[in-house]
Amino acid sequence: MAKIETVKRLQENVPAQLRALPQWVLWRYEDVGEKKPKKPPFTIDGQRASIINPETWTTFPKALQAYTQREGYEGLGVILTGGLTVIDLDNCYLDLLFLATRTYTAYLLSPFPLRY
Repeated sequence: MAKIETVKRLQENVPAQLRALPQWVLWRYEDVGEKKPKKPPFTIDGQRASIINPETWTTFPKALQAYTQREGYEGLGVILTGGLTVIDLDNCYLDLLFLATRTYTAYLLSPFPLRY
């Protein structure tokens, strides 16, 4: 997917409650000689971000701007803290039943976007 399409999807689909959090980072794949590459977090300055140091995080608009202006990054990430939880359902499709109460569920980059 082209970077411009990714930016458009992020702007349209990331909920305002998540966009308001100042805990965004950039990420890119890094081959570490294992079966799957790692996806470490980075600051908007290109340094490694820390998952425990809020000084290395940024806002959604700043992360999005850095992503569009800097080469070598695959996307944006949000640091999970303050009660945020993510359930990663790779390779699961529309046969799943989502029961959501006061939550946000997204399957944004698939050919079948699924949001609740």
